[in-house]
Parts: sequence; C-alpha cells; structure tokens
Amino acid sequence: WEWRDDLTWVTYDYDQAMDLDNLYQELLNSPTMSVTRMLLGDRQGVPSLSKHKEDGEQYARYNIEMQLDDGGNLNVQQRNRKSGFLRPVRQSVLVPEKAFEELPLYKKMWEAAKERYDRICEEREEGLAMPSFFDRWFIRLPPGLCSIDRSTVTSGSDAESLILSALQEQHCEEAKAKLTMEIDKAECKAEETFPGALKPSESAESARDDFQDWMASRLGEDLPLAVTVEATGLDLSVKLTSLGKQNLEIGRLLLKSWIQERERAILAKQAEVQFPENWLSVDNEAEGLDFQPVAPDSLEFAEVVQLMRHETGLAPKETARQNLFTNRIVKVEQVIHRNLWRKYYRFRQLLDNPNEVWVKHGTGSTDPELVCDNGFNRSYSKPDSGNMWGQGIYTAESAKYSSDGYVRPTHNETHKQMLLCLFAAGKVFQPPPEEYGQKSERQTKEPPKGFDSIRGIVKRVGQDVDFALISYQDNQIYPFYRVTYE
Repeated sequence: WEWRDDLTWVTYDYDQAMDLDNLYQELLNSPTMSVTRMLLGDRQGVPSLSKHKEDGEQYARYNIEMQLDDGGNLNVQQRNRKSGFLRPVRQSVLVPEKAFEELPLYKKMWEAAKERYDRICEEREEGLAMPSFFDRWFIRLPPGLCSIDRSTVTSGSDAESLILSALQEQHCEEAKAKLTMEIDKAECKAEETFPGALKPSESAESARDDFQDWMASRLGEDLPLAVTVEATGLDLSVKLTSLGKQNLEIGRLLLKSWIQERERAILAKQAEVQFPENWLSVDNEAEGLDFQPVAPDSLEFAEVVQLMRHETGLAPKETARQNLFTNRIVKVEQVIHRNLWRKYYRFRQLLDNPNEVWVKHGTGSTDPELVCDNGFNRSYSKPDSGNMWGQGIYTAESAKYSSDGYVRPTHNETHKQMLLCLFAAGKVFQPPPEEYGQKSERQTKEPPKGFDSIRGIVKRVGQDVDFALISYQDNQIYPFYRVTYE
C-alpha cells in the first residue's frame, strides 16, 4: 500500500499495511462497497510530523476512505482528520524481495507466514497418504473387541460391504452402532452460502464455470462439491454443497484461494497501461520525449483543427461557442512520452469517473517542449500571483483565450504554439458566478471535499464568458498534441 506525496509514492509501514489489508477485506464483504477506517500517521514506527493535528492529539491522524465502483475498480484516499487534505492511495503488486528492501519487518513476517504455509502443506500431504475413512475410524475402537473386513458387493452396486467380526455379539452391535453414526455424520449434506463473495464483473454462470474448472485443475474431475452462483443485489453469492463437513471445509479454502487469485489478476490488469491507439508504434521500455507529426491530409489532423476552433472542456454542446479560434494551423504533432502517459493513466484509474475532456493550455514564457518533457507542475503557480482560482494548473475551453497572451512564439516569431491536452476532470466543482473575482478564491490549493477539479470563470465581457478548468494535481493532465499556428 502506498500514498501519494507531491512527487513520489510512499510505502506505508508494516502495521499500516496490515490495517489496510484488513480494511480491504472488509470492503470486499461490504454491501455498500464503501468503508472508512482511522489510521495513525506514522512510518516505520515514527509518528507523522504533520502540523495538522486534532485538538488534544500529539500526532496527526487520518481517515482511509476505500470504495469499489460498479466496475469493480478500487478507489482509496487518505484524508487528514484535522485539515481534510486528501492524498490518493494505491495498492501495488509488490514482490517479496522489493518489500524486504523497502520495509525490513516484512521479511520477518513473510518468513513466519511461509513456515506456517509449508507446515500446512506437509500436514495435508500426510493426510492424503492416510488410510481410508473406515480404517481411520476403526483404529479408534478398543483393541481386540472387533475386526473389520471390506468386500465389494457383487450386485452391480458401487457401494462397499463391511463385515464386522467379534467374539461377542454385543461388541459387534456396539461397533455397528458407532460405525453407522460415523457414516451418517460423514455423508450428511453440508452446505454454506458466501454472500457478496464476488463483484458482478461477469455473469453468475461464467463465474460458476470458472470456479469449477479451477477446482478441477487442482482436484481432478471427481469434485466433492456442487457449486451455485447467484446474483444478490449488486454482488454475486456463492453456495457450496457437499457430503460431509470435511469436504465443505476443503471447498471453503478453495473458494478463498480462487477469489484471491482473481483479485490479484484484476490488480495486475489494472496495473497494465494502455497506450493511445493512434500512437502508431510505442516502445514500452523507451524513455524520453518524442514528437510525431500528424499528416495534414489525415482525419486526425482535421479533428484536432475542430477541437481548436470550438469551445471544448465542459462547455455544454448546445451553448458552446463555435469558430472562436480562426488562426491557420500549420502543424500538429503527437506528444509521445511513455512515462508521463503512465502517470496520467494511473491517476485516471483512481477516479470513480475520469470524465476525460479536451482542453487548451498556453505555456506563457516557457517553451512548450519543456512541459511536454517534464509534465505539468503546479508549483509554478504561486498563491500570490493573482490567479483567479488559486494555485493550480489552468487550462482553457477556448483556444482564443489561451492565444490572447498565454502562448509562446516560436524562435522565428512568425508562429505560436499551444498544447491540446487530455484532462481527467473527474467530479468538477463549479463555483456560482457571483464568486468570480473574489479575493478569497485566490488562495485555493485544492478542490472542495468530494471534487477532483474546478471549473471557474476567468474572463467576462458582456455576454461572453470564458471558463478555465483547473487541476490541483500534476498528473491529471496530459499534453496530447503540440499545435503550431500563425
């Protein structure tokens, strides 16, 4: 488990990770798909030095808010209980060697867990090599009272005939009564339902077939269990039916292992980064920035021109202003930077609804290539710089607004360049119009609680209003195209 610092992901210490694991298991069984738990702010046993502390508390404390959306995507946030400041949290697949290196206590705990696991496996192998049920039962009878022989019934049945022999009829009857009781106990129908065991990412029939195939690969085709999967509200419930409680216990362990394996596969898939389809050839291992020109006679070029001409972002389609930007566009280039795209892609996954939109950004006196190479950095937006909505990364819905004073000319002064960006806006806060120009808003450092970005007025002339979409997270925006125009 890791939380996001300004520039890097920071690993939680061991006890915090165990708390988060327990909270995650609680989430998987929660009918509301949402859980919250308080977490002490320390790292490697060293308390947090955050100045935002609750009254009467020596150190900062945090709430961990964990949710699963309808698609089964995990969203976790850490909220300071005093200031309300949010930081994203993620669950990473961490191999033991890397965990040992980052958190030494993991090695000690992992070795202890592995020792327990190996011991259970040895006991299981010994159990499989033990005599049959009847032989195991018989050795518990008082010695010398009764003997047992087994012969196959010849009447075509697959049942087994048991012959009890004793010196006294009383002993034989006692053994028969006890054996009958044991057989009834072993062959009684046992069943258990596990409500909400699965999230509805697939049909009940598909989940049942997948579990049965998974069991068959480990136990063979002669399965000791019947499996039923049913939809219960927003989740899927699994019902196991078996002969005997021992088989049911085996089924319970298998179901738990299968669910954990599926969760690991989902996390691994979430960790995979999907690069844009119109990147013709992307070397996933390559580093650094690459500009790929877009052919002027291509459909992609025409689409970029349209996005530049009209208002985009969150401007309503029915009222969005058309043909605001009339400058001639002479060149469009794809901005291909694998590392920056990975950061943007993973940030987008943290949002319940990415709400991805196209916006424009002028880099002012900064060369756009530097932004394309290093990414956006909100630290360049100072609280006292006069920005209308505080210390954020400002993008415009209108290219004309960006072009009027916020773009950098090329070296020959004949052309200018602007970035056409993808913005994962998430849940957007839109302040009422009367807050436009208020001095208090200039101190904003993050959106209100529950929101991911702000859409605020930055210019008003008569009936014409220009909006900016502001991000307070560096990885929330990706510079997709560099556009050169006259």
